[in-house]
Amino acid sequence: NVFIRPTAPDVTTRLRFNWNAAFALDPVDKTTIYYGSQFVHKSADKGMNWEIISPDLTTDNKAQQKATDETGGLTMDVTYAENHNNILTIAPSPLKQGVIWIGTDDGNVQVTQDGGKTWSNVTSKLIGLPKESWIAQIKASTFNVGEAYVTANNYRQGDMGVYVYRTKDYGQTWARLVDDKKVVGYALAFQQDLVEPKLMFLGTEQGLWVSVDEGANFTQWKAGFPPVSTMDLSIQEREADLVIATFGRAIYVLDNIRPLRQLAANGKILDSKIVAFANADAYKANYRDAHGTGFGADANFVGENRRKGAKLSYFYNPPKQDTSATKKEAPILIENKRTNSKIKSTANKIQNSAIVTAAVVPKDTTKKNVSKYDTVFVKIYNAENKLIRTLQHKPDSTGYQAIMWDMAEKGVRFPGTPKPKKNAPERSGNEALSGKYKLVFVCGDTKDSSSIEIKDDPRVPISKDAQMAKRALYARMEKSIVQLTEATDRLTEAEEVSKSIQSQVKDKEGKELEDLGKASKTIQDSIKVKREIITGRKFEKQGYGRPYQITPQGKIFEAMNFISSKQIAPTKADITLVEQLETLTRETIEKVNKFFATNWTDYRKKVESTPLKTFKDYLPIGEGK
Repeated sequence: NVFIRPTAPDVTTRLRFNWNAAFALDPVDKTTIYYGSQFVHKSADKGMNWEIISPDLTTDNKAQQKATDETGGLTMDVTYAENHNNILTIAPSPLKQGVIWIGTDDGNVQVTQDGGKTWSNVTSKLIGLPKESWIAQIKASTFNVGEAYVTANNYRQGDMGVYVYRTKDYGQTWARLVDDKKVVGYALAFQQDLVEPKLMFLGTEQGLWVSVDEGANFTQWKAGFPPVSTMDLSIQEREADLVIATFGRAIYVLDNIRPLRQLAANGKILDSKIVAFANADAYKANYRDAHGTGFGADANFVGENRRKGAKLSYFYNPPKQDTSATKKEAPILIENKRTNSKIKSTANKIQNSAIVTAAVVPKDTTKKNVSKYDTVFVKIYNAENKLIRTLQHKPDSTGYQAIMWDMAEKGVRFPGTPKPKKNAPERSGNEALSGKYKLVFVCGDTKDSSSIEIKDDPRVPISKDAQMAKRALYARMEKSIVQLTEATDRLTEAEEVSKSIQSQVKDKEGKELEDLGKASKTIQDSIKVKREIITGRKFEKQGYGRPYQITPQGKIFEAMNFISSKQIAPTKADITLVEQLETLTRETIEKVNKFFATNWTDYRKKVESTPLKTFKDYLPIGEGK
């Protein structure tokens, strides 16, 4: 912890720092930082030593600097932060070292192109900006060296106007990019996207606003973000996230703005039935419990983390079926009450799932080959172009959609679980390998594709060979799982048959049918025993005395927990557990096959000696395939 605030250059100068003093890292020289009083202070060694690289860049109005001497009897704030005529914002250019912009709390905008040797006051060229406005922010462009954006407000003097300006020639000329005809609330922060120049974000006193047409129109972003005082905006470059700071000391993160970039680059994509958006990289992250917290009611604040898994995003715009009772729908228009004009808002479609674009399918009188658009299928292909998983998503509205993939391939069904219904979602299986995957979004007769890359947790590395060894051991386990699942399926079928027979002979007279009812009950008891060999005995009562059970199903979960818990190749203990599973599986399948070859065959003969016909033939498990 080092105190690094710069000191005055002499004994007669008092530095004036704002409560939120300007601070900036040099984007070209990573060892250099800047700090603002009425001067620009520069340090090339992380604040150990400072030099002043500017004259007083404020209006230096002595009448506005009397707070320390002429307070009218009020006690001066102990922080000495209640100053006027000081620098609020410093913006070094990321494109050329030595180009630095500053803005002050008394309305000055100044720029240097030579590292501070000379400064140009360009304030007078910002036409329409009231005198002594608060220059809240300046952002130097990441696309053109002479370009910058100035965000100003003047509400302290009773003016609620919106002031955002843009220059492309080092401040010699300016265009007013945003005024109070486009947004609501005075301007506080501005951020142009770092990849797509047409995408712009604006924070005002009444929320977050987005433009996808280089500032021609702005739409208020309401999805998950309140209309609050939005003080600062920043883009996390690697993750493509917009980080938002509010006056209430809250931090919001708009995850993955890549869809907005695509929209800004090509607004016509929203006329498509489905659009696959670019996705952020997904990490197979290792999670741990929060340090020092054992119970949620401890009242410790915990922010919301990004959900585990890979987030796959797309735009859903199904055609509306035209019927005699339904009229053609026009594109949604957002009415700007400030100007009483109507502007087509495409950014709003991304955030508002209630918006439907006007795509009408002609009435089909043949009723044949009608595509259904109620379900979106996401087909996932690996680097070998092999289909490893198909996800299903049923959007409940038009607009931006996201589906989470657990980064697993299609899995096998476990013993004792019910058979899936028709068109049921695929079960999750083995963890997908790290690498790039192709995503094909299919909706009706339309499809679009994107990709996603899965990466290992960089904090807990695992080699490719180790991943392949784990995968091979999982595949070895699946052979046992498939056989055990087939065994439980057969036992379930047999139980259903016996119960059906039992219900048919119930309350019927005759010793033969009465004996058949008893035989059905006996065979059901035998089936229960055989099932418990696989899945374990279920206990109806709580309490002590539950015996330890060694079952194939228990061994499956034990082996999986051992293998998955380590970021290394399977150990000898892991392999031993799989071998034990294989031994238990062989023994269990022998018992089940023997049951069907003897007990079930005898029961079947007994039933078939009556008029009842309810059986099908079984081959021994493991044969004939």
